[in-house]
Amino acid sequence: MAAVGRCAGAEGMIGGQWLDISLDRRKLTRRAVDAISSKKTGSLIQGAVEAGALLGRAGAAGRRAVLDYGRTLGLAFQVRDDILDAGGGTDNGRPVRPDHTTLDGLAGSRARLARLVAEAVRSSDGFKERGAELRHLALSLLDPGAGAEHA
Repeated sequence: MAAVGRCAGAEGMIGGQWLDISLDRRKLTRRAVDAISSKKTGSLIQGAVEAGALLGRAGAAGRRAVLDYGRTLGLAFQVRDDILDAGGGTDNGRPVRPDHTTLDGLAGSRARLARLVAEAVRSSDGFKERGAELRHLALSLLDPGAGAEHA
């Protein structure tokens, strides 16, 4: 539970939200947007996979692998969310915020999503057949039909 609590607190989601609302939009950088994404979405995903690794009594190498997976999957999830937001127009009720499509454009964000998904899949390769669900989850981010409820 400590792992999930840490990921939800000031080091994680809450810290990411603070960064998001306090960022000077004129100084938008890849590093800043990635830091926000990693703390908000990425932190919660990372906490979930870390908890699974701890409950499954994974060794140090296994925990590092799932943390890499969680960090990469969280960033991929946020890039995909930004792509869906951009495709849904500006009248979606959400405040305008800096995101990956602002920096990379839609095509660049789609390419980055594909790279991040491939990286997440590679992170799960060491788990062989036990990593099938992790690979499936990562690959599902590339499915344009998945997440239609988001729009």
